[in-house]
Amino acid sequence: MNSQPRIAVCAIGRSGHEATPQQAADAHAVIRRRFARIYGETSAHELVIQYGGSVKPENAASMLAPHGVDGALIGGASLDPDQFLAIVPAGICEDQTKGISA
Repeated sequence: MNSQPRIAVCAIGRSGHEATPQQAADAHAVIRRRFARIYGETSAHELVIQYGGSVKPENAASMLAPHGVDGALIGGASLDPDQFLAIVPAGICEDQTKGISA
């Protein structure tokens, strides 16, 4: 298999009506199952799926917490450095920070 990760982006909802964390997780599960049918379980397991809905500092942690939601595309909040930096910790998992000292 190619060493580059496969990425799927899932956008749910519309401005002012964002998805719930459960809706995002459910949509990502459907994408992963369909991908598995086409490309196999190993490829589906390696697939990186990012949530592409409305992610803000207030909901980033809950949107990124469900299993199967591997990341998020940040929209308008990326234009404000303070908002963007408030979202970043929600996307960092414990495994990524092992061995890093402050």
